[in-house]
Amino acid sequence: MNWGWFLLRIVIAATILTTIFLSQRFWYRAIWQVSARWSAVWVRVAVRLFYVLGILLVFAAVVDGFRVGHRGHLIPRDAVLPISSGLWLSSALFAFLAVKIVHAVDRLWRWGRALLRASTAADSTSKAHPPPAPVPTPAAVETVADPSRRYLFRTAKGDAAKIALAGEILKFAEDQFVIWDHPPDLKTRNEKLKPENWFTPCSVEQYAMFEPISGSSAFMIVAYVRGYEATGKKVYLDKADALANALTRAQAHHHGRYPTRMIKEDLSYWINSTINTARAMQMLADAEREAAKRPATTSSLPSVRGPGKH
Repeated sequence: MNWGWFLLRIVIAATILTTIFLSQRFWYRAIWQVSARWSAVWVRVAVRLFYVLGILLVFAAVVDGFRVGHRGHLIPRDAVLPISSGLWLSSALFAFLAVKIVHAVDRLWRWGRALLRASTAADSTSKAHPPPAPVPTPAAVETVADPSRRYLFRTAKGDAAKIALAGEILKFAEDQFVIWDHPPDLKTRNEKLKPENWFTPCSVEQYAMFEPISGSSAFMIVAYVRGYEATGKKVYLDKADALANALTRAQAHHHGRYPTRMIKEDLSYWINSTINTARAMQMLADAEREAAKRPATTSSLPSVRGPGKH
């Protein structure tokens, strides 16, 4: 018996089966993760059951293909099921390999760029010996990449006039975009955006769009936190808490995720909105812990209401 040839066939078969298994696991996890974002439970369950049923049929077709003997196959070879099963296995396998190859090429590209940059930086340092640049602190990094209302508070550095200006700009943004209680009954492009479907308080996005966006609430929360850090006025923290409470109610309604729109049935999903919201909630939690360590400062800053906020 040729053991070398026998072992080679075992290795080849194991490699093929392992690759098929990994490809099926990849698409299984992808379908589960994508469907988890859908707010309609019945659609999510139906798609998952359809996928599981399809996998079972493919498995049955593959097992029947290995049956030998005088009774023949249970499923005719020219039936739709074996043909579809082979098509699914081959397409899923090659799509999985294509995704992994693209990821590998991307990693090699980034690794090569990093090496090139490191080599260029080393050559520049050896030719000219400038003083080492200071390592930026987290606060400095955020100041550079954190414009708008939050930037004004963080760069005021105790200047009363600048802090007052930042407060006025924040009050204007609140007046125009924050809905504390009853949303205005405006003409909408979708019945799901009717006022009775909103989670309030919230912040809307843009004059033209004027829809309740979780990311917009997140920006206002960060602005209020920065206002509290610059002034110590607890009214800023209270307003941030109010917006955060609405976000948690919307999160609970949508099975643990922050919806893009602060409505009962979301229209789309923006990952940047979710990231900004999670970041704002973490920032607010940190500010709350710091607030517990120092006495609160009263404020005369009023809660303003813009047009349509009754």
